[in-house]
Amino acid sequence: MFVLEKYRGRGLSLFLLNSMLEDPALEHVKRWLLGTRDAHGLYKKLGYVPIQDPKNFMQMKRD
Repeated sequence: MFVLEKYRGRGLSLFLLNSMLEDPALEHVKRWLLGTRDAHGLYKKLGYVPIQDPKNFMQMKRD
């Protein structure tokens, strides 16, 4: 999920994340991962914290 820049600042991220977290079909999900460049404080309000052991995660980027 991502919010296009022209729609940011309207509470859409919180709405979408709360909708996912409250969806009964997703209640079995035990770990949610989130990537953000600059909204750490916003997501901290929902209970997100830095990854404890980032060396366990990998990424692949394609051009």
